[in-house]
Amino acid sequence: MTSDDVRAQVGNRVRQLRERRGKSRATIAGLMGKSEDWLKKIERGQRRLPLETGVALARLLGVKNLQDIYGPEVSAPVINAERPSHPAAEEVGEALTGYLPPEGAPVSPQ
Repeated sequence: MTSDDVRAQVGNRVRQLRERRGKSRATIAGLMGKSEDWLKKIERGQRRLPLETGVALARLLGVKNLQDIYGPEVSAPVINAERPSHPAAEEVGEALTGYLPPEGAPVSPQ
């Protein structure tokens, strides 16, 4: 299989994933910080999709594994939720919500 064939297959998968999610080229390209023409060339197999860019695109498309874009040769889970964490996050959350009165208790309007 030639590199042109691989690019065409990757592009076809990207287009199918984008269309299944009901997203336009303009929307996805804009979220990627790229032009609509850039994405059009990816989808037509005229431009290669570097792995780092493919991971970002996979997150936008809700892809759980890179093989959905690159095929069975590239299989790696995509982490969609990278949330910052802090050691005191749970305590802060409790402090913000711990003031609520027990359910059913009367609340003073003051």
